[in-house]
Amino acid sequence: MVLILDIIVVSGIIFYISQTQISLINAVKSPKAYRDTSKSNSTQIPDVSTMTSTANFTTSSLAKEREYPIVNEESEIRNTLTAYFDTLNTHSTEDTVKFFTDEVEILINYGNDYSYQGPNEGIVSYLSMAFNLAPDSKISEISISKIKINGDKATLQMNYVISSESYNFSMSITEYVDLVKQNSEWKIRRTNITY
Repeated sequence: MVLILDIIVVSGIIFYISQTQISLINAVKSPKAYRDTSKSNSTQIPDVSTMTSTANFTTSSLAKEREYPIVNEESEIRNTLTAYFDTLNTHSTEDTVKFFTDEVEILINYGNDYSYQGPNEGIVSYLSMAFNLAPDSKISEISISKIKINGDKATLQMNYVISSESYNFSMSITEYVDLVKQNSEWKIRRTNITY
C-alpha cells in the first residue's frame, strides 16, 4: 500500500505542473498557444506581481523599464505552470512531457524516494503507470512563491494538494523547480518534490 501511495503521490506531483486542458477535440495546444487562447476553465494561480508596493511606482523611468521584463517573464512562467497543472489533471502523459526540457532531472524527497535524470521520454511510462493507478487524482490549491529569474533561467517554489477520492487520500506537497526558457517558452529542467 505504501508503494501504491508513493506512486500516486509521485505521479501526481510529476503531473502537478499540468498546463493545458484540451478545449478543442483533436487539438493539442502548445504552452504558448494555451497562453494566447485559453484563459478560462483553467487552474488559477495568483499573480503576486500585481501586488507590487507603491514604492516601485516612484522609481525612475529607467528603473521601471528594467522591472517590466521581469514582471512579464513571471507572468509567462505562471501561465506555463497553470497550463502544466491543467494538463496533469487531464492525465495526458504526452502533453505533460511537453512542459519539460529534452533532458530532465526529477527528484522525490531530494532523491531519497525516487530520482531520474535523462531524456524526458523516460518519464512517460512512469506517468502512465501513476495515472492508471489513480485515475481520479487531482492537484489543487496551487501557490507559487520565491520566483527568481536570471535571464533565461528561473527557480521557484510551489505548494499544492494532491488528492484521490478512490484512495481517500489528500497530501500537501512542496516542490522546488528550475526552469529554462527555450524557443520563447519556459520549460521544466529540474524538479524536487517533497512531502
